[in-house]
Amino acid sequence: MCEFQSSRILILKGQLVQKPLGCCMFISYQGILSILKQNNLRRFSDETDAPSNSEQLQKLLTILQKTNTKEEFQKVVKQEFSSHLEAVDEDMAAFLKNLASGFNDIMNAAQAKISPNTVQATTAEKLIGTTVVKQSGCLTLHRREGAISTLECTISRPETSGRTFSLFRYTAAVEAETVFNSFESTVAPIVGTGLITLQEDILQSLSDCVREHPLWTSAHVAAYLGHAALLKCPGILENADRPSGTHQRTPLMVALMGKQAPSIEELLKLGVNLNKKDKSGDTAYHYAVLNNCSPIVALLVDYDKEGVINWLNGKGESALLMACQRKMFEATESLLGAGADPRIAAADCLPVHAAVKACDMKSVEAIIKLYPEQANAKDFKYGGTPIHWAENSESIQKLSFFGCNANILNNEGNAPLHVMMQKLRRECMMALLCHGADCNIKDATGETVLHKAIKSDDLELVRQFVVFGADVNLPTNDGQTPRHLASISKGKSNPTFLGSSKHNRETILYLLHVSGANRCPKTAKGCLKGCVSEGNFNGTPDQTMAALMKLDSVALFDEQLMANVVHSVHSPQSQSAVIDMVDSPMSAGDRVLCLDGGGIKGLVLIQILMEIENSVGRPIKDCFDWIGGTSTGAILALGIAKGISLQYLKGIYVRLKDEVFKGSRPYETAPFEALLRREFGEHSMMADIKKPKVIVTAVLADRYPAELTLFRNYEPTLHHPISSPPKKKNEYQGPKLPGEQLIWEAARASGAAPTYFRGHGAYLDGGLMANNPTLDVLTEIHEHNFGLKMQNRASDARPIGCVISLGCGRVPCIDVENVDVFRPGGLIDLYKTVSGASALGRLIVDQATISEGRPVDRARAWCSMINTPYYRFSPLLSDDISLDCHDERALINMMWETQCYMVANRHRVHELVTLLRPGPG
Repeated sequence: MCEFQSSRILILKGQLVQKPLGCCMFISYQGILSILKQNNLRRFSDETDAPSNSEQLQKLLTILQKTNTKEEFQKVVKQEFSSHLEAVDEDMAAFLKNLASGFNDIMNAAQAKISPNTVQATTAEKLIGTTVVKQSGCLTLHRREGAISTLECTISRPETSGRTFSLFRYTAAVEAETVFNSFESTVAPIVGTGLITLQEDILQSLSDCVREHPLWTSAHVAAYLGHAALLKCPGILENADRPSGTHQRTPLMVALMGKQAPSIEELLKLGVNLNKKDKSGDTAYHYAVLNNCSPIVALLVDYDKEGVINWLNGKGESALLMACQRKMFEATESLLGAGADPRIAAADCLPVHAAVKACDMKSVEAIIKLYPEQANAKDFKYGGTPIHWAENSESIQKLSFFGCNANILNNEGNAPLHVMMQKLRRECMMALLCHGADCNIKDATGETVLHKAIKSDDLELVRQFVVFGADVNLPTNDGQTPRHLASISKGKSNPTFLGSSKHNRETILYLLHVSGANRCPKTAKGCLKGCVSEGNFNGTPDQTMAALMKLDSVALFDEQLMANVVHSVHSPQSQSAVIDMVDSPMSAGDRVLCLDGGGIKGLVLIQILMEIENSVGRPIKDCFDWIGGTSTGAILALGIAKGISLQYLKGIYVRLKDEVFKGSRPYETAPFEALLRREFGEHSMMADIKKPKVIVTAVLADRYPAELTLFRNYEPTLHHPISSPPKKKNEYQGPKLPGEQLIWEAARASGAAPTYFRGHGAYLDGGLMANNPTLDVLTEIHEHNFGLKMQNRASDARPIGCVISLGCGRVPCIDVENVDVFRPGGLIDLYKTVSGASALGRLIVDQATISEGRPVDRARAWCSMINTPYYRFSPLLSDDISLDCHDERALINMMWETQCYMVANRHRVHELVTLLRPGPG
């Protein structure tokens, strides 16, 4: 027997042979012998002559492999068997004739490269000699006799002028009759309507659809293929709303599968029921989502009288949930607009959770915009909110902007930070901390993330949690403090290159110690030397930590120079013993805070301010009467004045690397401006800030020489004249009045650092002239008071009570080999010249933005001369951190070094406590 298939494999006598035909021939061994016997070639067909048969069949196999046409096959066979023609020429001729006839259909199919299911035009002449097996309307099943019997199904209509098409050709009778019966119930009614044209492509699509879905009705086939006009025809209309097939789908469902809008619209007009479900419980809405037919949703809604849009399938999933699972924002948007309710589900989660898991933040935003409570909706399994489901930092960032609570607990008592700690998603933990996650919330086991990090011997995480405000004295529910856990921890072995193992536990213990971790009380049990109340072992610092904890010579110098002034403030009765440097007596005055510029190193400023805030016990905003800042210090000053918490500001600064410092320098200004607008308000004015007084520096660069300008939240009492009059009227205008100046624009102007961002109109970064703004702020205060006196408002003028100046850290001092630039006389001189030019360029930039050294000395001397306490805090950093640093580890380390610096200078911070308390007036 012989079968045609679509591959190119020939199977003969159990062998597989690659054959360059458009079909696959299955020829039995007995079939070959039969052909030989019919031609009386007994020497080829005698079954008792096994060796001979084997040789002849192998030869025949080889011929089939090498030939592609009937003529070529006959020619090669004649050549190969020529030795037998002399003896039995007539027999051989008959053999070739019958053999060719037996393979005739096979070779024709191969030559035409068609499959048995390919629809092709035929004629009545080609059907002569066939037997009609079955006929039904326009369909006829023929049998073609021969060496290999074939069953062929044809279709024709009287009005087509005798045009006939062959739908399939099979050799298996059972298969042919089964397919014919399917065609009889589906294809025949469709063709019988006379509304479709008989042509190969249309009939091919009908044939393929019926064979693929043999249980479908004619209505299903018409709907799936988009023949909308057929759906209202008799014989088809009756099945327009009937479920059919293995999955019990309706014609409307299969029309959605085929994305056939005309069929869908016609079925809806015919009044089909939207409340039908398939075997899995899916409705038409589910099919619209599964087949990405979001534009159809609005059409379905017009005919939805029972709220089917919110029906659930067998898994408890709504169509909206499925759209969110598959990250299909258009479908989500269409469903929400059509009335889909994201609060309905019986699965493990709600649509908003599914969207978060799929990282489809557009769908999340669309849901929360319409249903704000979904920002903190809990799932049905663990009670997790959308932020519990987040899998990356970008999702957490956007969820926070959408109003998700970073500290909400799930039903198990775990906050998002605990979940990320369990899964050790470091990136997500950092993102949560940047968006206000509280390190001190306990999980279901009564432990904080700091406790778990200590148990894991994870030094980096311990450092990270400490700099983000973890309480180093908060015990677990079992009464074990972080220090106790570090002391009794066995740690985890970290093999070194020498083969020994190293633990972090002693370093962690020291880290906790310098952060203020107390020893256990005498009643505690199980203590070791690191935590026992009578002990003196405080752990072992690493090399960097040990260097940071040494006495800061610069801070000591400040302390020595200002000792007399500070003493006079704290001990008024001793003022007679103090070296007076002014004629007027000391009195309570305004407290001044000055913040240097430094890009992302503003994190250093925040870390220092948090230590001061904790010591004073009041919000930093309430501790000062004047706050001045440059660049990053200006942004921080405005944030503090707006009442933004330091913890939140810390998050903003860490996020700069992801939101603003993207790509290469100079960075796009749009993300930077978007962040400033979002945090300070699109329309908030400087005058909206009532207290404290804020001074923001910037450089007016649209003139030469350039000028330092100040943005204020108060009306200036003095107006500086322009050094040289403008050539044109209204040229070289200064900053706007506080009631006209947008806060975010003032921050943008002060932070327009050249090579990092483009200028903001005529403004460049204030750091070009006042990276340490202390003297400029003091000058502004003096001029403000002088102006008040000139306006006869001397009672409103207040002296300066104390000055706190904060820097973004001092970089390590390194050697510079060459600083000379000259005409080179050789290769060595060329190297020195290039090296010197590089060092000189660096020197120029450094001096243009200098904030340490002489600017600090001048400010200290200025304050000393007016008998005003001056405090300068600026830690020595182990690395030179760039203004746009992207390395999270480097940033955490920088904040940790600042923490160590503040611990070493804690006595100076304590001196500030009384100075920063609000004074009279």
